[in-house]
Amino acid sequence: DDAAGDEGVTTQQASKQNEKVSLRENLQETAFFYPQMSADSAGTVSIKFTLPESLTTWRFMGLAHTQDLTYGMLEGEAVASKTVMIQPNMPRFLRIGDKAALTARLFNTSDDVVHATACMELVDPETEAVVYSETQTLDLAPGSPLPVTFNYTCKEGTGSLLIARFTVSGEGFSDGEQHYLPILPD
Repeated sequence: DDAAGDEGVTTQQASKQNEKVSLRENLQETAFFYPQMSADSAGTVSIKFTLPESLTTWRFMGLAHTQDLTYGMLEGEAVASKTVMIQPNMPRFLRIGDKAALTARLFNTSDDVVHATACMELVDPETEAVVYSETQTLDLAPGSPLPVTFNYTCKEGTGSLLIARFTVSGEGFSDGEQHYLPILPD
């Protein structure tokens, strides 16, 4: 089936839209880094490290000491967010014949209503062929999450594993997450 949902967007058009969105895959709950600090002439220390791609509030804790056991402790928070974010609620697996409602929550952190396009693609990981695609166009109010549901019937011959790509994009913003979805026999 080449239809991608209520808006009549084809699978090929939805794939082109998703190529523009970088997908978050490293969703680890802990960020680890080797301490590489640099100090300026005033003694202000800068620490640079890479966070996992989870959009959340990160708690930072640091402890430093000298050879004579003089120590200092640092604690703070860093918020990783985007203007519009998507957070899928993935099932652990699907069985052949299941009529699944795959859901995600959309968050608008701006102060204005935004016009967004949400898309879900199911992709065969071996061939990168799109097995299913659905697109929905929505208006997101600021400050409140909006649920979005994509309906999918798991058919015979799908394979034992799919990649589920959830994206949201609009004028000046985009976000996406990618997860594996095991397919079990009925």
